[in-house]
Amino acid sequence: IIYGLINLLSVLNRTRMEISVEPAEEKPFYLTGDSPSFKVVIEKHTSNKRYGKILIRWRLAEVSTLRVVKFELDPLTNEKKYEIEREWLYREGTGVYELIVMPEPPENYANISNEEIWEEYDIISYPIDPLCSYYVRDKDLYKYEKSYRRTMRLYSLAIIGLTIVNLIFLYGPQLIGLIKGVLNCQ
Repeated sequence: IIYGLINLLSVLNRTRMEISVEPAEEKPFYLTGDSPSFKVVIEKHTSNKRYGKILIRWRLAEVSTLRVVKFELDPLTNEKKYEIEREWLYREGTGVYELIVMPEPPENYANISNEEIWEEYDIISYPIDPLCSYYVRDKDLYKYEKSYRRTMRLYSLAIIGLTIVNLIFLYGPQLIGLIKGVLNCQ
């Protein structure tokens, strides 16, 4: 299994904005029970003020949540980061953040309440852009595997040490004679 965080960039061409998701702390994987912190990064490539709301969906196995991110980029600011509400990693699998591509520009949703967005719009039918995915490992299994590897390393070192001691007892006199013979030849 290849672990790691995969970040993708969603470019909203019609709005000339780039949206991505990044972790507060990058790890090769996360553990069940964690609630890692992620941020939405919104970049604009115009000198205009940009504001409004975007819709982010988070999925882990059969559960998904929707988060509305309200943003505002003044004419002098090209990039801002907005923290996403933390999700609790309840099981092993792949966590995914996706951008729901709404039919209108973000500015059109600025004065609409979050509840209205969820109720009035058919969110399920809109296209999505994956933004970020990461692997979640089972915490108990990870701790067991870590302990098991440590124990096996200790047993391996003990077996190597006992093998060396055994070889010295079995072949010690011959080794000492061989060493003396080599030293006498010099």
